Amino acid sequence: MKWGTKGKAVGQFGVPHGIDVDKEGNIYIVDMANFNVQKFDSEGNFLFKWGSMGTGDGQFKAPEGVALDSFDNIYVTDTNNNNVQKFDSEGNFLSKWGTTGGDEGQFKKPAGLDIDKNDNIYVADAGNSRIQKFDSKGEFLSALGSKGPGPGQLASPHDVAVDSEGNVYVAEQLNFRIQKFDSKGEFLSMWGSKGSSNDQFLDPHSIVVS
Repeated sequence: MKWGTKGKAVGQFGVPHGIDVDKEGNIYIVDMANFNVQKFDSEGNFLFKWGSMGTGDGQFKAPEGVALDSFDNIYVTDTNNNNVQKFDSEGNFLSKWGTTGGDEGQFKKPAGLDIDKNDNIYVADAGNSRIQKFDSKGEFLSALGSKGPGPGQLASPHDVAVDSEGNVYVAEQLNFRIQKFDSKGEFLSMWGSKGSSNDQFLDPHSIVVS
């Protein structure tokens, strides 16, 4: 099964990027080029969409990542507005946080995100070479990573995933690898290198855990 064609109309996409699924199997797809989020049922039937180009509440300049919490609230990273926006399951704007910078709670090109079993939000802050952790209200909790090639260091982390035990997995575009951290942000392991052979990467972009 597949659906979607190039365009701006209902059910069409410009640059589809992030994707997530709610408890009922509905699918949410972020379209960077059309500045919106579209919702489909499990059969690919269009349900509704929201978003437009801009800097206001519920508007985007480059929406990239999407994740749902246990209440089916929807979180979207907006790469060029350097923020995270929160919506309810009907696409109604609830809140947002983040400004441009390198301090706690600020972003430079936030990309992927994921949510743990306690509804804490992990955001891949690509331009700041770190992962930031927030509670469901957008309050900063902690961060892991610093710029560099070593274990526990990051270079353009583009996506993040959290498993059922709270371990954090990070896909790094510029270090061409995956790193694993525990729930406290301590480095555990890593794998991958630049190349096209087995276990190598040229542009590790997204990651998910079952």
